[in-house]
Amino acid sequence: MKKIYFVIFALIAGTFVFYMFSSSAQSSGAGDFKYVGVDKCTGACHKGESKGNQLEIWQASKHAQAYKSLQTPEADKIAQDKGFTTAAAETPECLKCHVLGKDINAFRA
Repeated sequence: MKKIYFVIFALIAGTFVFYMFSSSAQSSGAGDFKYVGVDKCTGACHKGESKGNQLEIWQASKHAQAYKSLQTPEADKIAQDKGFTTAAAETPECLKCHVLGKDINAFRA
């Protein structure tokens, strides 16, 4: 009976060790996180007094509204005047400055 328990334990432990050392399970740091944006993020890393109220300060700043500013007729006019044929909120040249995390591949290859 003890042999069966030992075999079961060994199989579970072996599976765990294999999983922990497989390339898909290893973590390499910040590059393993997916960008989800402020609306879906809980803000745990930057929220609250213990973190210097970083999230709250940012939310009250003009930087928090940078993307929304691209969704205006004025922004579309600026994009058109610069020769772009897409709306400002769809123009890569506008998005690269107005959207934090745009086109960042947060997953390891």
